[in-house]
Amino acid sequence: MDRSWMYNIDRLINGNIVNPDFERQLLEFITFALSKPRFADRKNIRCPCNRPKCRNTTFRDPETVKVHVITEGFVPYYYNWVHHGEPRFSLTGYYNHMTGSNTPVPDYAYDLHGNNHESDEVDAVGP
Repeated sequence: MDRSWMYNIDRLINGNIVNPDFERQLLEFITFALSKPRFADRKNIRCPCNRPKCRNTTFRDPETVKVHVITEGFVPYYYNWVHHGEPRFSLTGYYNHMTGSNTPVPDYAYDLHGNNHESDEVDAVGP
């Protein structure tokens, strides 16, 4: 699933109108998060906005999450929604997810010892 919309689509048009494409996909994200009750707190979900007090650490109601993400954006590099019920990607899975391909990890993804850390899990959550 292409998640470039999280960072590449302007959240606001002319600085004050919510971009309908961004809002539609944000609502899909919120719906996904609410469908994973194990990762929610009653009817609240972790807020993935880039506000220092949120950043996937604070539970908020869906409307507050929507407002926060529209005004502050997503926490950087949150392509793998691990705090909202998605399993962690392997390096190959993460690479394929980010590139939209279904190919082996390229040579440049290997470390100096020839290890691609395929068995390691990658947490795509930002700082």
